[in-house]
Amino acid sequence: FCCSSPYAQAGSEPEMESEGRRSVSPASRRPNHDDATATDASEVQPVDEVEPTETEVAKEDGGREKSRPSGPDAPAVGRLTRVAVKHSGPIACCILVACIVAVIVTIGVFAQTARNLGDAFNFGEFRPLNDPVIKQADALREIRDVAYEDRSSDDDDDKEVDPNDPNRKELRRSQVAESLTLVYEALGDEDLLSPANIAKVAEVERAVLETDWKDYCFLVYDEDDENPRCGSPRTILNYLYRNDRLHKKQCEDGYCLFSTYDSVCGSLVEWGTPPCISRVYDWRDGELAEPKKWLGLIEDNLCDNDSAEFDAKYILDREAYECEVEEEGYRAQFLRSSYSIGWPLQGYRNTDDRDSDQRAQFIGGPFTDPEIYGNRRRRALRETIDPLSYTNAEARTYRNASTTPSGFTMNIMYEDQASGRFAEIGLVDNFLGISSLIFVFCYIWANVGSFFLAVTGAAEIILSLPLALFFWRIVLQQVKLEFLFFNSLFLILCIGADDIFVYMDNWKASLSQPPEISGSLETRLSWTYKKAASAMAVTTSTTCLCLITTAFSSIPALRSFGIFAALVVLFDYLLVISWFPLTVLFYTKRLERNKWCNPCALCCKCCRPEEAPAPGEAAPRRKVVAVLADKVAPWMYAKRWFLLAFAAVVTVVMAIVLGTQFELATNLPTFVVPTHPLSVLSDVQREEFFRAADEKYQVQIVYGVNSSDALEYTNSGQLTPTEDDERRVNYADNFTLDEDLQVRIYKDCRRTKKRLGDLVSEGQVYCLLND
Repeated sequence: FCCSSPYAQAGSEPEMESEGRRSVSPASRRPNHDDATATDASEVQPVDEVEPTETEVAKEDGGREKSRPSGPDAPAVGRLTRVAVKHSGPIACCILVACIVAVIVTIGVFAQTARNLGDAFNFGEFRPLNDPVIKQADALREIRDVAYEDRSSDDDDDKEVDPNDPNRKELRRSQVAESLTLVYEALGDEDLLSPANIAKVAEVERAVLETDWKDYCFLVYDEDDENPRCGSPRTILNYLYRNDRLHKKQCEDGYCLFSTYDSVCGSLVEWGTPPCISRVYDWRDGELAEPKKWLGLIEDNLCDNDSAEFDAKYILDREAYECEVEEEGYRAQFLRSSYSIGWPLQGYRNTDDRDSDQRAQFIGGPFTDPEIYGNRRRRALRETIDPLSYTNAEARTYRNASTTPSGFTMNIMYEDQASGRFAEIGLVDNFLGISSLIFVFCYIWANVGSFFLAVTGAAEIILSLPLALFFWRIVLQQVKLEFLFFNSLFLILCIGADDIFVYMDNWKASLSQPPEISGSLETRLSWTYKKAASAMAVTTSTTCLCLITTAFSSIPALRSFGIFAALVVLFDYLLVISWFPLTVLFYTKRLERNKWCNPCALCCKCCRPEEAPAPGEAAPRRKVVAVLADKVAPWMYAKRWFLLAFAAVVTVVMAIVLGTQFELATNLPTFVVPTHPLSVLSDVQREEFFRAADEKYQVQIVYGVNSSDALEYTNSGQLTPTEDDERRVNYADNFTLDEDLQVRIYKDCRRTKKRLGDLVSEGQVYCLLND
């Protein structure tokens, strides 16, 4: 190494003086910062003037050399300690290489078992899978799947293509890959179905269609699976921009929504009215109807038309899709549109054929080609929406107003996976995580006073994550990673930094100990390791124990996170008691006293190493230690009963206050904060638009299944069940559909109808035997 100091050159091995003189280590008489060459042997003190500060070497246990402390408080120095001090640099490098190899192996295993990065992650199973009700529901789903498979296998002629067959052939862009969802919100007393607002809707959606839409749209094929054309988007504009002749022509070409159109369309139902509409109609080819006709068109084509019920419930908000017209007329508070991208792309067999390569051709986002379709469409939406919407297209905070702001009549929000917005949000969050790491790094640097030790300390913290991942994937054989695992980063930043502070505080304190401890690197390391390792072991064990208790949770996502986080904390502890002490030794021997290796010390006192004590003397206590020991500790001991009572009162009050504020969750947590436009968009779609769950909840009674343990996951070994796990339904023993059971089922159904008559709409209770 080019960076060395007189202290490092002198070495750390003890010098054996002649009889009548004490044994002196260069560490005990090392030079200070101002006198780097004062190493003359005349400085050695007689034995009767100074207490011994170094260990003596004796022949014990069959002639083997063994260090024995000469003072009453001197720590024992073993062979491992001497080897660590002598070869700290090479050993630290070996540990680092081993960690890097473990990371490479883990990445290789994931690359072989997962098709892409998204396939390795799991968004979390938050259902308690051990709950009997959950097992019963999953068992019923498994019974249905098996029944449908058996039914389809009985008729080979009607058997469909297996969607899991990797060699299946799919028509080009015949499957939906991603969909752009646009939601329009009227502000104040505005009505979206006004000519000015419909013009704004058309301007936004025209920008979508004019951004190479024909090259990426979802394709619809004619009756012979030939002549593909872009499928119609789902938008209110399809019904306001009219071209009935074009609907007729495209239906005659084989793209009609109603396959037997010739017997109905043109006679019973007008062209351009569902079901006599084209599946490839482009509203730009039509002419906007007069505003006074809009209400009638919406009623005839959406609200009062069973063939367009799905479009009506998708496009119009839940208070509008039935078109209940008031005296003042029909008003629309919300409107929704959808434009779909199709795949597999040209040159691919199906959607599973190199799916990541296919998505890379149209999915935009950070670090992708700006000319990719998703990025170009995002720019077009931003340039079009920003002048029209009160909330900008790329805003991170939703803006709303009870009265219409000047110049704005609506909010326009969109959700588009192809634009890479979610990836950008994740990237911003990653930067926030990196900023946390930078803060911790700077804090470690300020505390330890060394850039080198701050780097190695931060590296030790980060390395605990891939090492835990290695154990998770290679040893525990878990194939899925929960997104909750990302929270482990913030957890270990705090715990890892705390462990570093514990070790460094003890290492610095060893310098102020009596000479038999501070006299050499070996004794300092032995004394520091004994105190710091035991203290960190207590905190690590309690933290790991708390995290591992989640293994008993019935919620797989929490169970997986707790075990993985415990592994991260454990590996951080192993690194902080192995690799980090070696880097501290290397720094102390090679870099600490060299100003060129620690340039911060030239201008900042906090980075300068502590001055070495005079020969035979201990270094003075640090100021923080003196304040805590002489002032804070005596005061806390004198007020101990008051402080305990105060802490108990505060704890009880906080528990009561927080306990009264708890509420049962009605929805799963959102991906982004509630004020983000994407979060508001999700809330609007859930609360303002129709959902299938709005109509009814289905309760089913199943006979013949073990109610207490309806389902088992077999041959799993996974903390979170995957789609590849085998599910086995536990049927009831000796179950027979005999006369007694049939009578029981019949009576159960009658009782259900009688008791739930007021709760179930229109008495919708169905039983096979009764009906």
